Amino acid sequence: MIFAHLVLCAAAIRFLPAAEIVRFGLAFLCFAYRAFCARLILLRPAAEIVRDEPFKLALPSAASA
Repeated sequence: MIFAHLVLCAAAIRFLPAAEIVRFGLAFLCFAYRAFCARLILLRPAAEIVRDEPFKLALPSAASA
């Protein structure tokens, strides 16, 4: 029983770094997703600006030629 407990603890110690990498990897993905959403939130007011004549073509006048 003691040997089985030691083997179990040794396995837990051996795989602990892998578990931390997975946990921090998921944390990084969550952080990246939150940063992406924050960027979209900050860009939204600029996207909602409506211009009076967005496609008005400014041609040069004959006097400037």
